[in-house]
Amino acid sequence: WAFGSNQLDVVAHAGEDKNAYYARWQQSVNFFHFKSPELDKTVQTSQSVDIVSHETGHATLDGMKPKYLGSWTGETMAFHEAFADSTAILYTLSSDHNVSKVVEETGGDLRKNSRASMLAEEFGKAIKLGNTDPADDNNTWLRNARNDFKYIPMSELPSYATKKEELSAEVHSYSRIFTGGFYDCVINLYDRFAKELPALPQPETPDGQEPKPAQPDYESALKKARDVI
Repeated sequence: WAFGSNQLDVVAHAGEDKNAYYARWQQSVNFFHFKSPELDKTVQTSQSVDIVSHETGHATLDGMKPKYLGSWTGETMAFHEAFADSTAILYTLSSDHNVSKVVEETGGDLRKNSRASMLAEEFGKAIKLGNTDPADDNNTWLRNARNDFKYIPMSELPSYATKKEELSAEVHSYSRIFTGGFYDCVINLYDRFAKELPALPQPETPDGQEPKPAQPDYESALKKARDVI
């Protein structure tokens, strides 16, 4: 870690707020809760795998590159956020069960939304249902790694976007450029391995029926892409 201890503390109940954060000076990751009338429940950020792995990603990168957190460069801070989101994606894919579900949810096309690309769904759903913009009510995620954002210098963007799905110079918004690039790498490796790996054998069809075409081994391709990254 970036501090003088081998132990990263976890504060699971840090208070009431729509937030979670890593703090080097506290040597901890801190998770809050808030009431969501729209979901009719209390949202506990400590119960979100995406949020926990995201904050742990911040702590991990801080240990490797401690000067990043002291940077005055907005793009460096946005990269910190993207690294943390990418950590959450990889943690999701570390589960073979989740790999199977991603293939099931996308039909083998990772360009579709899935539990791998959509980050902090419960938190995001609570935030978006609770705001005044009905247009984003169906976007049940905090951020989505599946995006088409291209690099634009921060200086050319507004400080904050009028719509959540627009790019701005705010570091969480801007981080989606880097996170999208990372997820594109996952997709490209996955597509390559889906073509290279032996196809799955298909069950025999009754006489007179056309045999089903061989299907790529999507799960093995995604596992290999995950392991390579």
